[in-house]
Parts: sequence; structure tokens; C-alpha cells
Amino acid sequence: MGILHHDNEFGRSILELLQKELKGTGGIVEAEDIKPAIVDLKESIARLIDMEAIYITGYIGLLENIFKQLKEQNFRGFILSMNNASFPTIVTIPEAQGSYVAAPIIYNPNFLFAKEMGEKYVTRYDKPINHAAAVGYDFIKILAGLLEDKEVSRESVKSVLEAGFIYSGVFGTLNVQPGEHDIVFPLHPAQIVDGEIKYLR
Repeated sequence: MGILHHDNEFGRSILELLQKELKGTGGIVEAEDIKPAIVDLKESIARLIDMEAIYITGYIGLLENIFKQLKEQNFRGFILSMNNASFPTIVTIPEAQGSYVAAPIIYNPNFLFAKEMGEKYVTRYDKPINHAAAVGYDFIKILAGLLEDKEVSRESVKSVLEAGFIYSGVFGTLNVQPGEHDIVFPLHPAQIVDGEIKYLR
């Protein structure tokens, strides 16, 4: 697998995790880091062109550029990417079609809670919902629920979050254990097909 990653702490952390997981299975990993100021990625892609798959990571604008250049360079292997690639602005570009992504459940039309919230968002803002907006929505709901009947202060927010909680929202059910410092929103394997997210299970 080839990995094209943003040359920052975020991109390097994903690279480290993928290298560990793939090498543990005997896979071969080649990585190319991408500097934010570099727009032409032909040389990096050329070094990875013979890989069976390329995993790409980065911010939305960077991902769009990578998808387009992979197409221009005629990469024929599998393209995989992170949750940023499930944003509507990426899902609808022709060059992203067929790629595999990790997607939150909010784009599943059969998940009625997220569908209802998404419809309200479109009505209000005249653009499709994305999971950055949905994270904000869920966090407000989480904090409002946890702080109900409590004094609102820095200490009380810290206290209720550290106590752990279970919350069902637009990302599904979150089960945060007491003392846990990460709130992990579930992601699901999916493919970009005909400008939409198609969940694989």
C-alpha cells in the first residue's frame, strides 16, 4: 500500500498507525508526505503508481487535489481514504468515484434520526449536511443533556465529561467510559458510488 499523507502531526499519526497495522500482516508500505504549499503531486504519485492501493489523508481541499491527480496519472489500483473523503464536496467529484472511505452513519438515508436532522439543515442553510456540522450538533446536545440542572462552569463541564456517558445521536450510540478523554464517533466501511456514500455493511 502506498500512503499519501499531510506532513503534519495529524497525517504522521495516521501514517504511523497504518504502517504498524499493515506491516504486522506482512504488507509492504511506501509513504509520501505532502507539504501544504506543494500543489503538483506528480512525482509523489509516480513513486507509488505501482502499488495495489493508495491510502490518502488530508484536509478537504488537499483530498480533492489528490483524487484529481491520481486520476490524471492513471492510477489503476484501489484508492482508500479517511472520513474527510465522505464529505459531500468530495463524494460528488468524478475522480472520487469507486474509492473506499471510512464514513459516519449520518449519510445513510435509512438512519432516520440523522436523516431528519440533515433535512432540517438543508432547509435552513440550503446545502447538504456534512459530519463537521453534525459533530457540532451532537456536542451541543451532549453538553445540554449532561449539564441539565447543573451550574454551568468550566469545572462542571469537566466533571460531567469525565464521569462518562451514553448518548444516542446522529452518529449512532456513543459509550464514553468514566475517565476516558476521547469521544470516538463510529465510522463504517463505505464506497463512493454515483456521487453517494454506499455502506458496505
